[in-house]
Amino acid sequence: FLVILVYLVPAAWIMVAAQVKRWHDMNLTGWMVALNFTIIALPVLLIVMGCVCGTRGPNRYGGDPRKTVVPA
Repeated sequence: FLVILVYLVPAAWIMVAAQVKRWHDMNLTGWMVALNFTIIALPVLLIVMGCVCGTRGPNRYGGDPRKTVVPA
C-alpha cells in the first residue's frame, strides 16, 4: 500500500497541474478541474480538453504556449 501511495500522490499532483494549465490555455479558470469529481460531466470534460483549441494569442493567464519561445 505504501509503495502505491508513494506513486499515486505525485502522479495525481502532475495530472491536476496539467489539467489546470490546459484550462488556462482555453482562458478558463483552473477551478474547472473540480468538475472532474462529477461523474456526469467527466466524459464531456475529457472531450473538451482533448479537442478544443486553446485561445489564440495571449490571454489573462499568459501567452500562447505554442508560440512562446524559451531562451536557450
